[in-house]
Amino acid sequence: KINIPSGSCFFVDINWFKSVNFFDENTFLYEEEHILFEKVLSSDKTVLLSTNNYVIHLGQKSSFINSIERRNIFLKSFKLYMTKYRSYNNLFAEMLIKYIVWSEYIIRIFKRKKI
Repeated sequence: KINIPSGSCFFVDINWFKSVNFFDENTFLYEEEHILFEKVLSSDKTVLLSTNNYVIHLGQKSSFINSIERRNIFLKSFKLYMTKYRSYNNLFAEMLIKYIVWSEYIIRIFKRKKI
């Protein structure tokens, strides 16, 4: 029994998946697993991990999005997750995103300086 499902391959009861409206169509590449887990929690289901299977995932082969676009997609999906599925208000989500963006900026500044 695990918490957040993660990975490129999973099995799901299709009737349950349909009952929770499948994946949220407003996300892409990010936060799908967190949203799926929120749906699992709200329906009193559990997530099980099978260690008896082996799947090869050819990561990042299906998307050729540059890093700025990828980051913007993440931030959009993250905001949706925070507001719609975690019930945080829009202002808090915006502040959290600003914090992430500024943190990235500060890290880039310090990486450029030789300390």
